[in-house]
Amino acid sequence: MSTVTDQHAVASRPAAANRSALAAGSMRRPTTRTVAAVAAGFAAVTALGACGGGGSPTAATSAVKTSLDPAAAAEQDAAFATAMFDHRHQALQLVGLVAQYGQSTDVVTFASTLQRSYDTQMRDLEGLLTEWGKPVPHVEGHSDLGDEIPGLLTAPELEKLRAASPADFEKQFLTVLAAHEKRATAMAQKELRLGADPQATAYAQDVLQQTTSHLAEVDGLLKARG
Repeated sequence: MSTVTDQHAVASRPAAANRSALAAGSMRRPTTRTVAAVAAGFAAVTALGACGGGGSPTAATSAVKTSLDPAAAAEQDAAFATAMFDHRHQALQLVGLVAQYGQSTDVVTFASTLQRSYDTQMRDLEGLLTEWGKPVPHVEGHSDLGDEIPGLLTAPELEKLRAASPADFEKQFLTVLAAHEKRATAMAQKELRLGADPQATAYAQDVLQQTTSHLAEVDGLLKARG
């Protein structure tokens, strides 16, 4: 009997460890990275691969660039970085719920991976905004979810997510996350059409790559849950 108990304890460790990491990470405030580090990270970005399904991020890579005057393009770059910073903060709040309500190792591990990705993106965006002399959106940390996530969840929807059973919570979380990632895709596609700053447009391309990967992972997790 003790052998079965020991095996169960070992199997539970990855999910428990990732939940602890999510809980600890949810209180971190992103710090500024140097623009040089941001640029180095973006230099490794490759062309977005093909993605099945209608409305996929792949379409953005072949989108016709819209000509704008320099001032309008610069305004678009700043607006994109500011909006994406807020968007990724909202995403961090969302994945932070998994630390409280997630049960399955695959979902908890995925959420932990997303947390690291989003946290890095926020630091990169903070570096860009600081370099441009633009204000960085103020956030109080990732525990301030409040009554709703603007543009993503209403207060009743959030309460439904919190009150769901473990199995239902994970399905709802994955469904909401997919919608959130698709919104990031639309924001990045707009930046590629209208933006001009090389770092901002490279970041947008990186977002498209990551959302493609995230959406594929979400699709697999949802299929595994019927």
